[in-house]
Amino acid sequence: MVDTFKTSSKNVSCVSTYVGWLAIRELWARDGYSLIYVDRHFCDNGYHSNFFLVTFRLESTDAGTESGRPVHCRPLRHQVGWTMEQVDQDWLFDEHGQGRPYVVVTGNSINGSYNDYMRVAHASERHQVSDCAENEAHVESFLAHDPDRLALAFFGHHRHYTFDSSGKEDCKGPASVEADNKTVAGYMDRAFPGLVDSWSASHEEAADVGTAGASLHMFAWQHCFAETKGRIARLVYDAKDTLPISAPLSRLGAMSA
Repeated sequence: MVDTFKTSSKNVSCVSTYVGWLAIRELWARDGYSLIYVDRHFCDNGYHSNFFLVTFRLESTDAGTESGRPVHCRPLRHQVGWTMEQVDQDWLFDEHGQGRPYVVVTGNSINGSYNDYMRVAHASERHQVSDCAENEAHVESFLAHDPDRLALAFFGHHRHYTFDSSGKEDCKGPASVEADNKTVAGYMDRAFPGLVDSWSASHEEAADVGTAGASLHMFAWQHCFAETKGRIARLVYDAKDTLPISAPLSRLGAMSA
């Protein structure tokens, strides 16, 4: 991971997104950490804000074929399980636990592509129908999906850096992405042979699992930050925009090659 550490021309430092996610994934799984997901789902009549409590657990640090999991879903031989439950306003605003900060992941979903999302992202209003059949079907699918596989696909598809590996802020085109992919692939293969194949497999299935490009039907991560459960609920429900914090997904690398 240290080999992928880069500093931009604006003195912002980071490691490769995918490699960094593997380290965070293991740490949170070892600690049994819980996150709050805020899923902004777009239906035909607007959008809904769905909240989920997601908890990690480390199931194995030496997972092989006996696990039944595809190789790219157990990178570094780490098998991570997640449990999910939908939470409501009563839980979010309950006084118990309001002093605890959670890692909050906000993101978007739509039965369509990234371009479909961009067409409705800033034009939609909240759909004030709690029993919207389209949103209920999405929540059911969300609770049944494999969030670990989806997160690996999202970070596999995300560009490694928000700047090119030379640190030039204005070099963010396909050539820069390809150069970064080649550089980081070399680091990965030297440190853990076969890891680049896991990264590539996750990258390639991002649209299939619904987190990037041609399909955002499940969930595309957009922001990750720390906040209490009551405050994030208030920020979301009181927001005049579709999200209290908003940025084009393209700036996060969701359209990277």
